[in-house]
Amino acid sequence: MNGEFERFAWKQIERKLAASGVLPAQGALARFVSIVRQALPGERDGATPAPAGAGETQTLTRFALYFRRADMTVELNANTGEPMSWICSKFADGNAPLTPPEAMRVAEAAAKLPPNAVLLQQGYEDMGGRPVFVAHWEHREDGVLVERDYIRVLVSGHSGRVFAIQRRWHDVDLNPSER
Repeated sequence: MNGEFERFAWKQIERKLAASGVLPAQGALARFVSIVRQALPGERDGATPAPAGAGETQTLTRFALYFRRADMTVELNANTGEPMSWICSKFADGNAPLTPPEAMRVAEAAAKLPPNAVLLQQGYEDMGGRPVFVAHWEHREDGVLVERDYIRVLVSGHSGRVFAIQRRWHDVDLNPSER
């Protein structure tokens, strides 16, 4: 986005906020709002000139404001790019409590369980004064525990939504071979 337009847009936003009595700290607003230039219909690159009066030209520009609602942390496997865990605390907010069987169905759907996952724990726990349904599966191959492999899903007792998944899982080669 061109700098001139971005400065103009920020000035407009700050003016509107000041008129409503809100004065954010310098630079604080950019942490929660982003301005993205969008193409106009039929536009190729850059803004579309529009006729103005007396030989002047105006520039039509369309933009969108995106507001940050929450922080989200995602951990990816460096080799495969697969998500290993994610957490978004904003998903825990709400007022749609679930019964334990309903929460378990939500957790199972989010976990995308492999066939050798064995349920180790399920139920509500109190975390920071909030009810959280925890479902924890371990990895077993032919009845043998695969150490450090697990899937853990946290479902908010307030919103009924998954707000965290942790997945440490790998395929075990059961064929004998020289090492």
